[in-house]
Amino acid sequence: MQRNADTCGRILARLTRQRIIAAALVLCALTPAAAARSDTGHGSGGEQRDVRAGESEVRDPEQENRGRDRVRALGPDGRDIGGHGREAREPEGGAAGRTLDARTRAHATSATVLASLPDRWCGTARSADDTRHERDNGAWRFHAVYALAADGIDRFAARASAIQTDAFQASALLEKLYGRAIRFDMGTGCGPQFLDITVLRLAESTAALRDLAQAPAGALDAVARALDANGMPTAKTADTLEALRQNTRNYVVWLDAPAPKDACGQATMEPDTDRNPDTNRSNFGGNVAVVFRQRTGFCNSTAVRHEIGHTLGALRAGAPHAVDGAHCGDAYEDTMCVGAAPRIGLTPSEGFFDYGNDDYWSPPGRPLGWWTVDQSRFLCADVACNVPSSADGPPRLRTTVVRRAGDWALDMRATGAGKALLTVRCRSRRGAEFRTVRRRIVTPPARLRIRVRCFSQPRAALRAT
Repeated sequence: MQRNADTCGRILARLTRQRIIAAALVLCALTPAAAARSDTGHGSGGEQRDVRAGESEVRDPEQENRGRDRVRALGPDGRDIGGHGREAREPEGGAAGRTLDARTRAHATSATVLASLPDRWCGTARSADDTRHERDNGAWRFHAVYALAADGIDRFAARASAIQTDAFQASALLEKLYGRAIRFDMGTGCGPQFLDITVLRLAESTAALRDLAQAPAGALDAVARALDANGMPTAKTADTLEALRQNTRNYVVWLDAPAPKDACGQATMEPDTDRNPDTNRSNFGGNVAVVFRQRTGFCNSTAVRHEIGHTLGALRAGAPHAVDGAHCGDAYEDTMCVGAAPRIGLTPSEGFFDYGNDDYWSPPGRPLGWWTVDQSRFLCADVACNVPSSADGPPRLRTTVVRRAGDWALDMRATGAGKALLTVRCRSRRGAEFRTVRRRIVTPPARLRIRVRCFSQPRAALRAT
């Protein structure tokens, strides 16, 4: 009996050793692949690899997003992207900006645009797209978003003007080089010349976002979830072309919350090389460009343009100077190139947007053999699409007042866009306070003639509603 027990014990020990050896062989076979995933940050729970100075980390979008119904994310871009070329001048149109008449618009340049756009933001903080005051400057646009953590301090009032300025400056280089502009969603209660900015609170707390930022696309995914929950749908890998065609908005988001370490921005990009603008997935809405915090503000307008460039399809892995599947390496001063690229030296003051026109922007009359950003419907055909014309500027009123037989006759012409509140005020007797004697909603353009009985000459005013 004892002999049988000893024999069974030896057999079990031998089988156990065989299992251990087999398991070890399997583990050794898997180790190189696991190590590779850990080095690149693709593995579940793997750490993000260190990025060399002047280089941005980008993962293969197909590998990173395979089988996931989510946005197609690139890796975070390093802080060096904000240094590629000097920023454009800030807008010089004053607090209210200036409209452009048809003649000036036809010959407008980037300098004309900057001289017309307002130098500060005006409007009311809103948690949704302000469609009521929306200016019709084209169907396909970038909608601006200020995003913060669920428990974050709302600094929108202090940062709205800088956000608007960065958006306008981001477009200025394309206006100067190519006579094109990034089309933004424009119009607030103050007028059609101001950037429409939505204030968006994420579902996650500051602490939760700090943890999410350790993952390669954690912060970007949190932003995309918040956009979806707020009625601003983002593009998913499973979306059909029919579904994508319903979305005419891309989103550029300034994230006032924890972000990946030493990163300036991050974006989604579709790896679609099809030159057909009606079927290329980069030419539909739902893509997301995120700009991260830097010191007391955000990364600058060059970073804004860089992330917007990704959403428009810049640049393809097969481009001649592609170095990592989404950036170029031939000119440091190029918006979309890595920091390790050589410096060209003699450049336009604000740098390049495809140095040599051989990677992501086709030269005139010689289209490249793959999708290029100049084909995008999110870019205007002219430089001035973000500047209101005289017809769609803020409501304005010209009034002629004449005294007639104890009454006052007012002949008024209202111009501009949208609806406006007209008020007429005057004194009823000497020493009395001014009071409103007429009030009505008008829709410019309109001509109005009214008569009022007042002691003093009446004053008419028009205010956008």
